[in-house]
Amino acid sequence: MATNQRQRILNQLEAGRLFLEGILRNPDIAARLTVFGVDSAETDEGTRLLGLASDAVTSQDRLLAEQKATTVAVESELKTAYALYTLASEVARAATGNDKTQLALLGITGKTPQTVATLLPRGKALLDGFSAHPELADLLGRHGQHARALAALKAAFDALADADARQQSAKGAAQRGTAQQTGALKNLAAWTSKTRRLARVAFRGDTQQLEKLGVVAR
Repeated sequence: MATNQRQRILNQLEAGRLFLEGILRNPDIAARLTVFGVDSAETDEGTRLLGLASDAVTSQDRLLAEQKATTVAVESELKTAYALYTLASEVARAATGNDKTQLALLGITGKTPQTVATLLPRGKALLDGFSAHPELADLLGRHGQHARALAALKAAFDALADADARQQSAKGAAQRGTAQQTGALKNLAAWTSKTRRLARVAFRGDTQQLEKLGVVAR
């Protein structure tokens, strides 16, 4: 979230809080506003909406932090998986004399992909190829890509897949959190805007009372 966007959200929450406190802490203001329909039930509704908006913002902060953490994890796992896959594919190219038919059995074609979405299927193809073609596994094993190296490669790709799944889940949660936050802030803004207009009517010409509510006189 951009800094200026977050600041606008915080400013909106603070404005709503100050407005409500201005009513609740000043009995004379509350009494006057009651005449215009802003009674205790109405201020209770404002308090409820403020609480929902505040909770939504706090929740969204947490969800965005979690999403950021999963992104860092994916980047780390991607780096590891890419390095191990690159090593295995380079050994395969050398050991087979860059035989395209044999390399195709391991899913090794073209350049090594560098994104999660494209690297994951390459890793699966390579590991499946080793299982389906033990002669190739033996060949690469004689050149350093033995069982231990393949186990490390599988572990790296399993970790990358898990990290990617967690990131996708975190992205979905953050998107839902954004929608909830937007809705809660919209409801608070609607209540605050309506009640401010009523306050301007109730205290027309009384700038001192309006200032207690954080309302600019017009």
